[in-house]
Amino acid sequence: MLHRLRNYMLYPLIALATGIMLLMAVGVAYEDEVKARLITAVNAHLNAPVSVQDIDLTLIRRFPNASLHLHNVLVQEAYPGSTLADTLLHAQDLYLEFALFDLFGGSYTIDHIHADRVVAYPRHNADGLANYTIWGSDSTAETTAIDLRMISFEDLFLRYRHEGNVLDLKFHAQSLALSGSFSGSLNTLHAAGDVELLDWSQHGSSLLAQRRTEVDLHMDLGAGDAPFRITNGEVKADGMSLTTTLSVSPDDRGTHIDLRAAGDRIELETLFAQLPRSLTDPLKRYGMAGESDVVIHYSGTIGEGLRPTLQVDLALRAARFSEQGSGTTFKGVHGWLEATINGQGDLEKLVIRELKASTGSGSLKADLELRAGSKGSIKGGLKADLAFGDLLRFAQIDTLEQAEGRLRADLKFDGPFSEPGRYGVREMRQLRLSGTATLDKAAIKMKGIRHRVTDLHAELVLNGADVRLVGMHADVQGSRIALEGSLRNLVPYVLVEQERLEIEAAASSD
Repeated sequence: MLHRLRNYMLYPLIALATGIMLLMAVGVAYEDEVKARLITAVNAHLNAPVSVQDIDLTLIRRFPNASLHLHNVLVQEAYPGSTLADTLLHAQDLYLEFALFDLFGGSYTIDHIHADRVVAYPRHNADGLANYTIWGSDSTAETTAIDLRMISFEDLFLRYRHEGNVLDLKFHAQSLALSGSFSGSLNTLHAAGDVELLDWSQHGSSLLAQRRTEVDLHMDLGAGDAPFRITNGEVKADGMSLTTTLSVSPDDRGTHIDLRAAGDRIELETLFAQLPRSLTDPLKRYGMAGESDVVIHYSGTIGEGLRPTLQVDLALRAARFSEQGSGTTFKGVHGWLEATINGQGDLEKLVIRELKASTGSGSLKADLELRAGSKGSIKGGLKADLAFGDLLRFAQIDTLEQAEGRLRADLKFDGPFSEPGRYGVREMRQLRLSGTATLDKAAIKMKGIRHRVTDLHAELVLNGADVRLVGMHADVQGSRIALEGSLRNLVPYVLVEQERLEIEAAASSD
């Protein structure tokens, strides 16, 4: 029994060894012919210097395909008329694959190129010239022996630079495959694999970094109006799925790019983890939950110092935001947000429309339009009926040591704005408010002031930086005081430390 079992195991091993030896023998017999024919076919298409350390024919490593194995392949840049060239691509191992049975028919057609451990450095120089136009058509040969159906990569690092616009993109793909039609004037391709965006820098500032994605893209290359297009694509990142399209085309000033991505019901925390820091940094002190629809549009010309802009549109669905220092939470947040980031990676515009939210103490509605820059501005409106302290704590206004009571407000505001994160004293002093507000059963104590105001009831009319008191009653140091008049410079006084408050009012005390 044991002898019979040993024979059953021995026969397959003998057959396998025989098959391997036959493949090796066939490889030796056909190696020189295959090398000559396929290398000639490849060289007929190349218009850039290429060096290879060694070449061998393997019928085993990429079985069931036969392949020409090129080791340490170096491809240099292709700048017309240039005598100096840097590295465009280096592959540790490159396989030119064709059907095994082509050996016996005498016709060798490369249908798959596979590359391992690849680094690639495509770029546009300061004049806008590309260094990667290395593949051309062979107009002399009747048959090219190349009919590509797939190009695949393992461990690919790619860095793209546009030196005229100081744009720098770095990617890594552990596994990536391009399949489809690579022949003719229009190539229709499908790309699938994992791609990590290592860094996306514009003008020396990092816009995005360390973003892992899975891609499934349908692309066209070589169309007359747009040489590169993603006609339908899906990008997945951390459980977030975006439908994607892309068009890249030449224009009078350089290369025009139009990238669009959209997704529905995306978790807010996941979404904000993928967005640029210039959008998310102002919100890093807030916890968030809920869902949002998102549309992302990256569009503009790369060339002559021009850089595309990034626009992100959100539609919030029953979101929840918590100020982490105080724990103040707004829930049931609905509204539309539109943010634009300029070519330098800075927030250029922020629009919030029909924002609605509630706390345990009440609710608010708000609109905001913010434009950054030397002539920037901020304007908006607020309707609120909630606890006074909830609003101040959520907005991180910490000039009040104590803020209690109920606020009812219908306000509008406008003023200058330079840039996010630097909304300073000058801008706050010029902030203009209008509308009405009522404080009821309030208690207020300013930082640095000994006296506390309690049992406050006030009806306020806001005008610029000043407030007119229609009627105000409060307890101050045990005395009941009534005021009617104006509080000059009240808005900067509340928002900025060490501002002076001027009171022009008639007072009476019980």
